[in-house]
Amino acid sequence: MCGIAGIMDMSGRAPVDADCLRRMTDRLFHRGPDDVGYLVERRVGLAMRRLSIIDLATGQQPIHNEDKTLSVVFNGEIYNYRELRAELQTKGHRFSTTSDTEVLVHLYEEHRERCVERLRGMFAFAIWDRQRQALFLARDRLGIKPLYYAETPQGFVFASELKAIAQHPLVPRRVCPEGLVAYLQYGYVPEPLSILEGVRRLPPGHTLTVRDGSLGAPRRYWESTSFFRSVTGPSRDGEAGAAEALWAYLESAVRSHLASDVPVGAFLSGGVDSSAVVAIMARAAGVRVKTFSVGFREAGYNELPYARRVAEWLGTEHHELLVEPLDLGVLEEVLAAVDEPFADASAIPTYLVSRLARRHVKVVLSGDGGDELFAGYDRYVVDHRRRHLGLLGDAGLGGVLRVLSAALPEGAPGKNYLYNLSLPRLERYLDSISLFPARAMAELVEPDVLRDDLPARGHPHQGRSDEHGELARGACATARSSPGRVRLRSPGRPPLPRRADEAPLEAHPARARAGGSPHATQARVRRAAHDLVHGPSVRVLSGSSRRRPSVGQRRGEARIGSAAHASVCPEASTGALPAALGARGVGSGASPAR
Repeated sequence: MCGIAGIMDMSGRAPVDADCLRRMTDRLFHRGPDDVGYLVERRVGLAMRRLSIIDLATGQQPIHNEDKTLSVVFNGEIYNYRELRAELQTKGHRFSTTSDTEVLVHLYEEHRERCVERLRGMFAFAIWDRQRQALFLARDRLGIKPLYYAETPQGFVFASELKAIAQHPLVPRRVCPEGLVAYLQYGYVPEPLSILEGVRRLPPGHTLTVRDGSLGAPRRYWESTSFFRSVTGPSRDGEAGAAEALWAYLESAVRSHLASDVPVGAFLSGGVDSSAVVAIMARAAGVRVKTFSVGFREAGYNELPYARRVAEWLGTEHHELLVEPLDLGVLEEVLAAVDEPFADASAIPTYLVSRLARRHVKVVLSGDGGDELFAGYDRYVVDHRRRHLGLLGDAGLGGVLRVLSAALPEGAPGKNYLYNLSLPRLERYLDSISLFPARAMAELVEPDVLRDDLPARGHPHQGRSDEHGELARGACATARSSPGRVRLRSPGRPPLPRRADEAPLEAHPARARAGGSPHATQARVRRAAHDLVHGPSVRVLSGSSRRRPSVGQRRGEARIGSAAHASVCPEASTGALPAALGARGVGSGASPAR
């Protein structure tokens, strides 16, 4: 990962504060310890911290076009940059580096704001157009790379992280009421909100232009939900055709992610998704893949045996980390890194395994994401089964159900269920995944915070993904065209992404599980909090402890996946279909190409 920041004066009264820009950039050091670069002119200042992945020698930023009328700072990777570079060269563009960053300025010359439509990758970047005196910002399709911005009395400021943008003296450090309410409901602050008042996040799949002293509205260039709103019928090729199509997208994406001038490894849980990614890497990389896993002493939460079996099966160089209670001491580091409130205890083991990986590699691939596209979480099944009962609310009987719910005492069986059924379907789903539902906010938050206009909202290394390019479009299209009975699990019938591997992978060790178990960390955090308030308890976790879904599993981030880096910014992953690995000559006891 890298980090970018910038300031633009829209008043014309004062030059850009270069010292402020440097303070902002210093706060991004952990994102890019390899290099730093600045561009400071009267009206605009751009800066970036670099983690060098591609073109280590000449990829320093900012990077310019031939006549330096365009300059860019960039965080991310463009996986189809070689194809774009060749195309641009045929049109007369001259390149001075071999980096993927330089493609951006030349592509902008050709297509202006529509340049993002040609990109495959994960990205957040800013281009300064001197001729038009315009600043253009863009974020990838699924928001893997973060981008915050704020309008100040003097102009405009942006950065990769909230802690950097907060260094600007005109950005207030006040809690945003809307962000607070959203956090209490969902356990995180969704785009376009942030936890700071006046600071926004550019939504995924959007661009933003600042020109002529004014800030334009964010422009959407891609929308994943349009795939699922399509009225087209199921795939004519059936389940087998959908599985093969999605496998092709996944294989293409993983291979494209292996382009790097530094070592590439992978997180491995032993589940089907991460095992599929590692299997493709083992076949394509030509070297022994380095894999990293995290586990717990509590057998009910521990994934290490599954990951170990997959690593042996694929012949990887495997590294393991056992999380102990004393490891909760990193909590302060995690809180300092995530910028905003983030109620998911899995951030702790993710931080620890990221730190382990950073000792060996600079880039990791992961296997998250399939559950969001293919209804892998139980909540999707529950919502599907309740869809007919929810018609009671749509038929005007919601008020009756709410009266019945209110008549029951707190904690009574069926109280929350009746209330949930009284809501329209979308509100019903949001209510069911909320940590604290909207109706509970009056008891949690002071009245002056709950204004009437608040929305009822439903050690650095690089994590990689291409869901926002070929894989995003392909996976969404495949999921959309697959019948609901294929995407949703039923008793004795696993979901599509797992069924695709069953025949050729009977002996595959990951077959015993669909992937991803809850983390013991959450139970440990609850116990630590209890002891802090009530004193030490003799009760301890055991292997038979009741397994509960993590906060992240309950709320289901809009992002398809997030392989965290060492500062625990959830930025990237590769998640999709575990297809017929064995049939493609991977695994089955054979070692990958060395």
